[in-house]
Amino acid sequence: SEHLGIIEKTVCVDTKMVSGPYLNENVHYGVTNSSGASLDFGLKLYESGKVDLKRVRKNNPPIFLPYLNGERAPIWDGDARGMFFGLSAIHTKKDMLRAVMEGVAYSLRDCVEICREMGIDVSDMMACGGGGSSPLWRQMLADLYACPVKTASSKEGPALGVAILAMVGAGIYSSVPEACEKIVGISKVQQPVDENVPVYEKYFRLYDEIYPAVKEQCGKLAKI
Repeated sequence: SEHLGIIEKTVCVDTKMVSGPYLNENVHYGVTNSSGASLDFGLKLYESGKVDLKRVRKNNPPIFLPYLNGERAPIWDGDARGMFFGLSAIHTKKDMLRAVMEGVAYSLRDCVEICREMGIDVSDMMACGGGGSSPLWRQMLADLYACPVKTASSKEGPALGVAILAMVGAGIYSSVPEACEKIVGISKVQQPVDENVPVYEKYFRLYDEIYPAVKEQCGKLAKI
């Protein structure tokens, strides 16, 4: 799964995200159901040798819905299923693989939209984990979210988080924010490419219309 979250002082009791108390504030986050499974699916079917995905955007890859096993935030539909929209004869395996990667990014953008509807400022982002180590992936996120995407200096986010909590508990640091300020470093920052932002915006708006258009059919398929 991919998680997208933010710590805020505000409380939101009516949201499509997961929202609740966290430390002295509140956490709002969305989690996908099959982002890793989608990427694994794409690599198994479409990767042929070393794929240079930077050069395939000119073919206007199809739009991929990454709901291979249903979806969690923000649609919460176990019957939702994956699909490619916009296939044409010019598309290659590289186009299909890029579409899968973009589809996962679009699904997280859904969560960004919910944050913005809640009045939460999403002006930059910190990426952590395996995906954050990919310059191509970070560039997709930066272009799609129209904000800088930073990379944590440590790839072991969960282990680092546990260590931070332990050090606060042991009194080495007085608070989690203080510990994070001292320990969590930034490795790289991916800036959005201005010319890519409006293009991705158009694709995302179309992506956002596809699932509602086929929701009923997904339910019917599940009953067969």
